[in-house]
Amino acid sequence: MTVDYNEAVAWVSGAGSGIGRSLCGALAGRGATVIATDIDREGVEATATVHPNSVLPDCVDVADADAVTASIRDAATDHGRIDLVFNNAGITGPFGEYRFVRTHHWDAILDTNLRGVINGVTAAYPIMVRQRGGHIVNTASAAGLLPIPGAVAYSTTKYAIVGLSRSLRAEAAGYGVGVSVLCPGALETPILDIAPPDDIADEPAFWMPDARKLFRRSTGIKDPDDFAHYALDRIAADVGVIVYGRRARTFARLGRLSPRVTDRVNRLVFASERKGNVDG
Repeated sequence: MTVDYNEAVAWVSGAGSGIGRSLCGALAGRGATVIATDIDREGVEATATVHPNSVLPDCVDVADADAVTASIRDAATDHGRIDLVFNNAGITGPFGEYRFVRTHHWDAILDTNLRGVINGVTAAYPIMVRQRGGHIVNTASAAGLLPIPGAVAYSTTKYAIVGLSRSLRAEAAGYGVGVSVLCPGALETPILDIAPPDDIADEPAFWMPDARKLFRRSTGIKDPDDFAHYALDRIAADVGVIVYGRRARTFARLGRLSPRVTDRVNRLVFASERKGNVDG
């Protein structure tokens, strides 16, 4: 199930910044018509101005299943088909020690990171089955392949996206529909500008790792435009799990082959971060 981007119709969520904006540019550059969606109207309109003839903005909250369904349905109706759906919108959620996280902190990250992907898949997949073709691409993270202490909620949603994507891929193949999941290491996007929830930031013992420092030491921080082109090349070849970044691939492989070593490294890194923030 190879993908030809020229004259393809693509729908992208989280297109107002970061990976989504880069995917829109890369798709437009390869000849696709892109319906760029984001809850941030100004952001997605700014994305569209860069490629005014190829990128069409639409303000959509991915947590709203009806809005996602309407946007994808309208795209398919207006253009006669929908070839690619990128469920990309995501947030970091609570970042820091899990002992400070409360149930209500999960709501936003589950609604955006997981429910948003589910809403996109649920809207697009029946259309693609009827078409007997199309490709669904879900953005997870290297954090969906190996544990990330200090980002438990985020990692949980990304593991779930990997599981959803790999499971659906097996079903979808029989209908000529492809499914891929993107698992990059850290990219230079606004998602790195992490702030703790207001109601726990003032806790006397609260601390959170420096995200940029942590990711520079682990997977490194890569350019989202480079990643977008890498991803499109792998999607075109029908690769199921797309891991980006040499160190991210190394860590993911280590986590698969030797979970005990991965756990030991995680404990050491997290203890070092905590000592530097709390005891330093």
